Amino acid sequence: MQAIRAYLKSHPEDQEAILSANPSYVFFKIETDGPLGNLNVPLTPGRSIAVDKKIFPPAALVYIQTQKPVMTEAGQLGAWEEFGRFALNQDTGGAITGPGRADIFWGNGPYAELAAGHLQHRGDMYFLILKPEALP
Repeated sequence: MQAIRAYLKSHPEDQEAILSANPSYVFFKIETDGPLGNLNVPLTPGRSIAVDKKIFPPAALVYIQTQKPVMTEAGQLGAWEEFGRFALNQDTGGAITGPGRADIFWGNGPYAELAAGHLQHRGDMYFLILKPEALP
């Protein structure tokens, strides 16, 4: 993301053609409570993920393990640290296809921009699913 932004800043004449041709570019609507996912509820920073809706159940509880960036005081990428937490499948995206893709919603602000633009790590994702025989 940072490289694309830098290119478009230095080549403003290319911006419209590039953004219109890129299927991964998403146009958002401003919401007072934050962006809404495909479930039409506000996304929670660091706790909402987007996955392929043809494969994974909506609103499912998932545990993710990967690495996340550490931001320096200057606002730059400093290091990477291990990271694991529960999240909810609350969104999808045009480039999020297949079983091996997920995107974490980081929210707004400098850290969110840094994390969203740099996080491309492999990780593990565990969906918690109730076994049918456990139902009464």
